[in-house]
Amino acid sequence: MGGGSRRVYVGNLPRDIRERELDELFYKYGRILDIHIKGPYAFVTFEDERDAEDAVHGRDGINFAGGRLRVELSNPGRRGANPRDNFSGKHSEFRVLIKGLPRTASWQDVKDFFKDERLDVVFTDVNRDGVGMAEFGNQEDMNFALDKMNGRKLNSHLVRIMAS
Repeated sequence: MGGGSRRVYVGNLPRDIRERELDELFYKYGRILDIHIKGPYAFVTFEDERDAEDAVHGRDGINFAGGRLRVELSNPGRRGANPRDNFSGKHSEFRVLIKGLPRTASWQDVKDFFKDERLDVVFTDVNRDGVGMAEFGNQEDMNFALDKMNGRKLNSHLVRIMAS
């Protein structure tokens, strides 16, 4: 196999998503070896990296259960990693939860919220329950978000930021 990943990240899922629903959504792209659901996101591991790439191209951005799916390849450097690991290697341990988001908020809105303060945001995700998550490149930026941005408005909604 080449340097690609067989594992895809699937974000912006409803909290009550079932493995069967993900299987039905992705089975046509190739043989699935594993599906691991972690709340509002999941990892789907395919037998072949080309199948994973096809799944990303075919499913990223589609409307699903009232929201837009976010589907991307996991970090190719971690190919074959245990799906139970935290996000792929490009993500960070410096994570916060954001509560009180408007239902229309996107991952990009959350990223921009922190980028306006020039914080090093490496990953964001949101779900339709008004809860989001952001990961930072360093401890200092995470601490700034926790200490200085809690209680600020994002799209006219007061948001609460807490350590994850």
